[in-house]
Amino acid sequence: MARLTIQKAANMTGVSARTIRRRVKDGTIQAEKVLRGGRDVWVIAGGDLAAWAETAGHTMTTGGHEAAPVQDSDHDKQVDSDGQPRSTGPAQADTNRQEELDRARQRIQDLERERAWLRGHIDSLTRALPPAASQEAETEEKSRSWWQRLWGN
Repeated sequence: MARLTIQKAANMTGVSARTIRRRVKDGTIQAEKVLRGGRDVWVIAGGDLAAWAETAGHTMTTGGHEAAPVQDSDHDKQVDSDGQPRSTGPAQADTNRQEELDRARQRIQDLERERAWLRGHIDSLTRALPPAASQEAETEEKSRSWWQRLWGN
């Protein structure tokens, strides 16, 4: 699958490279860093870029040229236990996304349980507090008219 640099992705979608970087940063577009020419470069899978462009309403163009894939570095390749390249096709991507979604749902449930426990703890602590003496004085002060409060009667 072709992997594109941020600049090539921007050229293909007709948006600025800065827009692509912002979408990568906020997670809207999936990207990864690979070692290229002795430095790390962000690359985007062509399918991920196409999916984002479709949902965002941008038209993909190639400008008369096919996008050249970014060359993989040796440390970037995924291999299975036999040393063979691992397949990362659409089915695997769907499985990975489903696993990620399941983990996110579990995290939400854990956070909701924690929130419920914290609310209960706060309620019990609030009930344990003694009533404020200033509340009685404040109620008595409000029952007096403004001129009595002003002149101290």
